[in-house]
Amino acid sequence: MAGLPSSVLAALRRQARQVAARSYVPYSNRPEGAVLLLRDGQLVPGARVESATFSLTIPPLLNA
Repeated sequence: MAGLPSSVLAALRRQARQVAARSYVPYSNRPEGAVLLLRDGQLVPGARVESATFSLTIPPLLNA
């Protein structure tokens, strides 16, 4: 979806920051958020979730 209007990109960034605020990151203290924009216009958010076992840590894109 190249060429998205700047207003749409700004809205996606804003929502990604809001999602990042809900991250559970007790080890890295680096919240991350992502929002996927589907072809039908649906938005799918995802936040980073850390675990004491690193292999169980879920990055935001996988969580979305």
